[in-house]
Formats: sequence, structure tokens, C-alpha cells
Amino acid sequence: MLLSNPESFSIQQDDHFYFIAGYTEGGAPYGVTWEEHEAQSALAKGCSISEGESQMKELILSERQLQDLIETYDMFMDGIEHFLNIDTGEIVRINSFDMDDEDEALSETIEEGYNEVYF
Repeated sequence: MLLSNPESFSIQQDDHFYFIAGYTEGGAPYGVTWEEHEAQSALAKGCSISEGESQMKELILSERQLQDLIETYDMFMDGIEHFLNIDTGEIVRINSFDMDDEDEALSETIEEGYNEVYF
């Protein structure tokens, strides 16, 4: 993740998480584990990974996109689903209770690219 001013953004870490994105209502942290971070670092250095393991794709976000991602991750509403397009960094929203034609088309696009482009 590249930020325009890395010094202005400090990350929270612990023994399990390399990056703590936030906390659940019960106080449990969530984010990127050290294992995930080390796998990404190995890929960046050109190391091979074992067969069957998935490769991580580098996600480059602006500070604004990162803030939008964190805010969206913390937001939960029944019937509203958010998806991150890892190619563009854009976060899209679908209202599954009251879908219009745009939501239907976006839903199909997300379904086709789920776990590849959209997460």
C-alpha cells in the first residue's frame, strides 16, 4: 500500500496482526495478519510460493481511498453490501433490498469477478 505521505499515517500492530484495520463491537481486532504480510513480502521479493497457495495482489491506494475503505469496513447495514474493486481501488455499494437496474447490472459484474477483482 502506498500513501502520498506515509509519515502522516501510523499503523496499529500486535503479535498476530501486522495491520489492525479496526475492532469489532466485542473489541476483537481485524486486519492483515503477520502471515499474510510475510506471504506478500515473499512475493514482492520474487520468492515462489507452494502449489495451492493463493498469490496476493498489490493494492495501491491513495490516502482518501484507504480512509474510504476503513470507513466502509466499519459500516454495516442489513441489505447494503459493499465491494472493493482491487483493480481500481473503488468501493461500490449495492442495495440488495431494493435493487434498481444499475444495482442488478453491478451485481452481475461483481458475481463474475468475485474473489478475483471484487472483494
